[in-house]
Amino acid sequence: MKITSWEQEDLIKGRAEVLARVRGLRAEMSRNGVRIDAGGTDVAENMRLLGEAGVNRLSVPAEYGGLWGGGRWSGWRDTTEVLVEISAADGSTGMCWTNNGLHPRRLFTADLPRETKEQLAAELIGDGRRLVSSNSEPRTIMKSSGNKRLTNSGPSSKNDSGSFKTRRIVVRPGNWSVT
Repeated sequence: MKITSWEQEDLIKGRAEVLARVRGLRAEMSRNGVRIDAGGTDVAENMRLLGEAGVNRLSVPAEYGGLWGGGRWSGWRDTTEVLVEISAADGSTGMCWTNNGLHPRRLFTADLPRETKEQLAAELIGDGRRLVSSNSEPRTIMKSSGNKRLTNSGPSSKNDSGSFKTRRIVVRPGNWSVT
């Protein structure tokens, strides 16, 4: 997909807006982080906030409604700045969100059917899908299914109150198929 200069400007503005929203969440994510660390619980609340702020759009190609212009390094500076802001608020959340910053780029450039990519984009943007790596989130309860490990995730849609629920999937490097 070729991006025009106007479209590129829109992507740059969109990424700047996401960065501003993340900066606006720093205090809340930091307070949550203290509670999360003290209780030894999951960072789901902060991940929900990031999903609602549109942060996952940084890793979704523009052709699927995201803010990534495609190509290996497109938008990488903005993604890194957002990751620094998230990590400054709460290191655990930053480590967990890294999966959403990195893995979708590999999935969207993999040889997957277009409808799979459309579904992944919709779930990342609209449902706050959370990609999980077992090395950064070892306490995530998972069940094994052949070569894929999926979490017990529950629904990925908005609940009755309109807030996002987190849905997770574990992706092992070298096995980029999504079901």
